[in-house]
Amino acid sequence: MSKKKRQITDFQFKVGLVVGTLLVVALLYFAFIQDRFTVREDGIGQEPLIKDHLSYETEFCANRLTELAHEVHFLEKEITSEKEMLGEEELIQKQEEKVITIEQWELQEIKDEFEVYTSKCGELDVKPTAELCTAFLQEAKKDLDVAQRSADQSTGLEHIEVVIKDLRNANRIYKGLQEYCADVE
Repeated sequence: MSKKKRQITDFQFKVGLVVGTLLVVALLYFAFIQDRFTVREDGIGQEPLIKDHLSYETEFCANRLTELAHEVHFLEKEITSEKEMLGEEELIQKQEEKVITIEQWELQEIKDEFEVYTSKCGELDVKPTAELCTAFLQEAKKDLDVAQRSADQSTGLEHIEVVIKDLRNANRIYKGLQEYCADVE
């Protein structure tokens, strides 16, 4: 009896190599790169602004509150790092302390704005009023106008994609808010 000899063909080898490479890339992605895109409250030492999660009927409210929460998070992080790096020279230390004081004031302003938007957006979801709709529509229209001006002034091809996306998002948010507020007296 003769034994058959098995050999791997070039095609099988290439497919195995591609599959192995894809597995390694996927493992590296989940091990390292995915963590870059998570927002953490590392070492801030303060209670998080958003306790559970925020959910609103309008994209305008969801975007605005998310934007404010991110501003608070990164401003708190910047203040903490600046406090740790205060210079030893007296002049530099006084200037840095003034900067930190200004940033803390700005942080409080953003937190206050977040609270105002939280209550207004909650009110808009429960019982929309003409006053709230008008105020939010004006703000959404202003964002749309800024995105439109930016698109009109853009000349670079690589920049145009970002500008067009911003314009499309602003337009979608404005129209969605218009539809939501259409039946409000």
